[in-house]
Amino acid sequence: MIKEISAKSVLHFHDQTFATNWDVNIYRGCGHGCTYCFARYSHRYLENADFFNDIFVKTNVAEVLDREMSRKSWRKLPVNVGGVTDAYQPAEEKYRLMPKVLRVFIKHRNPMVIVTKSILPLRDIDLIGQLAKIAEVNVRVSVSTLDEKIRKITEPDSPPASDRLNMLGAFREAGCRIGVLIMPVIPMLTDSEENLRAIFEMAQKNRVNFVETGTLHLRVGTRDPFMEMVRKNFPDHFRRMNEIYSGPNADESYKNFLQPIIRKIKSEYSPWPVYTPPVKVAESGQDLQLSLF
Repeated sequence: MIKEISAKSVLHFHDQTFATNWDVNIYRGCGHGCTYCFARYSHRYLENADFFNDIFVKTNVAEVLDREMSRKSWRKLPVNVGGVTDAYQPAEEKYRLMPKVLRVFIKHRNPMVIVTKSILPLRDIDLIGQLAKIAEVNVRVSVSTLDEKIRKITEPDSPPASDRLNMLGAFREAGCRIGVLIMPVIPMLTDSEENLRAIFEMAQKNRVNFVETGTLHLRVGTRDPFMEMVRKNFPDHFRRMNEIYSGPNADESYKNFLQPIIRKIKSEYSPWPVYTPPVKVAESGQDLQLSLF
């Protein structure tokens, strides 16, 4: 089900700094179908709503964003377009809201972050490049595995990770900073040195500015469907996965296993610039403007 809605506000502050403290979510829900998606919680207040199949489209997002960025209190801080959903998810092919949003960012010369699993941003590369000439633009893709058999199970409605990685070079040429998020690293499924090294190699080939890694996190609402996916598709790993995730985070034994592998690979592809999020800015809007990187 796709439902068109009108938003009253679209610029949202959150206390946790990841890329930035400000988000604009064009959609609610996401059609990529990632079995590990942390954002399922965002549908919990919607009665009988399915995060992957019930997509809410904020058709007036550009108009509201323009109004909010026009306020004197707005300090042109970096904004992540898609904090709990992908702005370039399948519904965007039909609704084409991002070109309108990009024109608002261009009008206000506002820095932008795009985090995506899609290759649809290539459609808007001219607008994204136009923004990059006047404000900081960071395009980063999230990947977990180059194994297509696993990808088709864990994130069934996303394009192949290799296509996402190869897209980045075009955005570097357009003047954007580009990055790769190897997130999540899934125990026993995507954590092999071979898989991680292959992703780093493709990142290097496309001359990315940084690579970040993050281990699978299973928050409330994600754990049960994820574990059912493992039980059904990877039964040999089901017991160990439950042991590793007695809570939302991987246990210490697994972290002690994974961290040396990550350090080893990073050192071989060094030097990777260290990504440092901007200093947290109060929601009230202090008179402070920061570069994203």
